[in-house]
Amino acid sequence: MHVNRKDGMSEDKEQTRLVDLALDVMEDELAAWKRFGTHQPKTTRIIRYGNPSPCPDPIGTEATSGETVQWLDVPDKDVNSILVRFAMDRVVAALRREFAI
Repeated sequence: MHVNRKDGMSEDKEQTRLVDLALDVMEDELAAWKRFGTHQPKTTRIIRYGNPSPCPDPIGTEATSGETVQWLDVPDKDVNSILVRFAMDRVVAALRREFAI
């Protein structure tokens, strides 16, 4: 069914726009996290710098003043599920902002 909304945008186009937004936010968030090995067996350290850039700084570069750095040591088997949860949190926040407008 193809129904026009009050703002002239069809539901299909609106759904496509929201899906694209969600995928973009998820991809950006997943790309923001970097994985590193640790001295502990079967443990991975995941690190996220405050503002991810398309060209990440080389390893060992100091964070800029006031930049937030998050890191967690997690079991290897849980890394992907934790990163997806973090990304979905950002997706939900972005969609909530869209619906609030």
